Formats: sequence, C-alpha cells, structure tokens
Amino acid sequence: MKEKKILDLPYNFNFTVSVLKKVLSLGSDKVIEGLTESGLIGRGGAGFPTGLKWSFVKKFEGERFIICNAEEGEPGTFKDRFLLKKYPYKIIDGMIIASLVLKAHYGFIYLNEKYKEERKIIEKTLAHYKKKNFIGKNILSSGNDFEIKIIESCGRYITGEETSLFNYIEGERPVPRLKPPYPPEKGLWNKPTLINNVETFSFIPQIIYHGSKWFKSFGCEGSYGTKLVCLSGDLVKKGVYEVELGKFTISEILKDFGKIKNLKDVEAVLPSASSGFIFPDKFSLKYDYQTLMKNGTSLGTGGIIVYKKGTNLLQKIKELMKFFMEESCGFCVPCRIGTKRIYEKLTYLESFNEIKNKKIIIEELNLLETLCLTMKESSRCGLGQACVNPLLSWIKRWKK
Repeated sequence: MKEKKILDLPYNFNFTVSVLKKVLSLGSDKVIEGLTESGLIGRGGAGFPTGLKWSFVKKFEGERFIICNAEEGEPGTFKDRFLLKKYPYKIIDGMIIASLVLKAHYGFIYLNEKYKEERKIIEKTLAHYKKKNFIGKNILSSGNDFEIKIIESCGRYITGEETSLFNYIEGERPVPRLKPPYPPEKGLWNKPTLINNVETFSFIPQIIYHGSKWFKSFGCEGSYGTKLVCLSGDLVKKGVYEVELGKFTISEILKDFGKIKNLKDVEAVLPSASSGFIFPDKFSLKYDYQTLMKNGTSLGTGGIIVYKKGTNLLQKIKELMKFFMEESCGFCVPCRIGTKRIYEKLTYLESFNEIKNKKIIIEELNLLETLCLTMKESSRCGLGQACVNPLLSWIKRWKK
C-alpha cells in the first residue's frame, strides 16, 4: 500500500510568509470555515472538531489567549516530542495563524518539563521568527501583535487536562475545573482561550495553504487526514509513524511499521493508555476514530502499546492503574479513592492465578466493574473517567 503523508511536504520560511498572507487575505471567518470543512479532529485525545472549537472562541468578545498543550504525560505517547524536535516551525505557524484569526496577542507553549532539548529548539525557532517579524509587534504589517512564551510544566500528568493547565499557569493548585463554562468562553484568567494539542497545530498551516478538499483527500469519511502513532512495547521497531486514517488495519500497522512478522505472537494491543484493549480477533479493524469507537475502544492520543503472547495483562493493567493513582490530583473522591481501591483489588486478584474457583473471581470482577463505571460517571475530569477503560475491556473479555 502506498503511504500518503503530510509531515514531509515541502516547507520553508517562504511557505510561512505565503500561508500567513493567505490568512490575512481570507479573513477570520473564511479561515475558520475552511478548518471546519476540512473535518480536522483534535489530535490530543478528546477528538473535538478543531474548526468548531475555533469558532466558539471567536464568538466570545474580549482578550483571547492561544495555548499549545505540549505536556504529553500519558504512558506510551511521545509523538509531540518528535514534532517539537523535528517540526517546531509548523506548530508555531499554527499558533500564529490562530492569533491572526482570533485577534489574540499572547500565546503559551505548555511544555513537558523533561523536554529540555526541545525547549532549546523552540527558543531558537522563536528568535528566528522574531527577526522575520512573524511574531512580535505588528506581525507582517497586519496590525496584530503576538508573543509566544514557553511555560515549563510541573511534571504532573493531570496538568495535561486543559483547565488544570490554566490553574497551573495562573499559579493556582493544578486541579481540573468544573465544566461549563468551557475554555472557549472562560479559560486562562477567565478569558476566551483556544487550547490545541501540538499535533493539531502542526496540521493548520497545510490546511490553510492547500485547502480543506486537499486535506479531506487523506483518510476516510469522518476521520480525515493522517495521524501520528507511537509504537512501543513488545515489537521489533518502536517509534513514531504517520498513518493515513482508515487506510490501515491494526494488523497492517503492527506488521508494516512495527515489523512484527507473526501476529500470533501478540496477546493484545492498547491503542492508548486510557483506551480499551484490542485483542487478536479484532486486528482486522481499520485504524480510525469511528471504527475503534464502534468496537468499544478509542484512538486516544495514538500511543499504541503492544503486548506479546503470554503477557499477564492483569499485571499490566495494575501498573497503569498505579500510574493514574499517583497522578490523580486528589480533588474528587471517585478518582482519589477509586483508583486506590482498584489498585488494591487488582493486587488481591493476582493471588487467584492458581485458584480455579471461577465463581469467586467473577464476584470480584463484578465489584471492580461497578467501581469502574461509578468512576466513569462521577469523576471530575478525564483522568478518572478514562483510566478504567483498559480494565473494563479486560473484564469483558475474561467473562466471555
């Protein structure tokens, strides 16, 4: 199968000038209309339509802010780091476009504290952009001023949640806020705020330059474009790969990119640390948002973790739950206590490995399932709502 890619298309400072001038020529409404027509879905995990988010921010009057969320703290995900290192100008261009469209004067890159080398690269790129008048005062004689500041994260996964991120920047305790109001109306300092993921911003310049129809020539109905996937775990070739949505099956991704010769050697695949497992009988599924959702899982951040045959998945789930338990902000009871109780129950269940009393195990799994569903319904933010997905999918499989 011939691969179609967006990342490696020709790109230089002349391109930046051309695309920024096109934005000024088209005007805000036309740019947002084009993004909406492109069908670009946010690549941060939540999967919200990008054009719609931009239109919401524009609807609210007053000072607006632009934020690039580069915290990337979820296990198995490292695509944003790759982009920031190899293609920083694409992300910065995306933020500048947003500033021109939304008349925002300040932007922030919320950067994972471990990304020291990437920070230097971004700072160097920003300095170059300043000399070119792509950022700063009256950029490209547009009448719009725009500055970008890097803010280093506190190293907590929870601050990848957008409202927790706002609180951290404001110097408050980094806990998620209740919604509504949503960030487009009241975000940073209670002002209208656009917050997009690194990968999402990287697509914006190409969509503006080439048009929405061009972008929709990639991918499939409802899942347009390409997606960066991070392959890790038990496979031959780990790394970041650009995959056209809906054009590859799970098995093809594992074989073509991960170089796994025999899929019988794979126990299961986790599409993202907060997604449900995909087992071998589903490896023929197409890799796109809709297909995975219809089959009880989600594409998430694209951090695909592969587990070899014979892996104790219960133990792996326990390891993930320990991560989420330690990274919980502790603000709401369902997540603070729920993650701890699940971890304790999983530890207890491990002692049943050699016990054949299926009735007792089913009783324990039923209790776990009830706890997971309670957390999904009542947790304050996505951490508590989604961290139980791997366990729920394993329980469902075990009961069959």
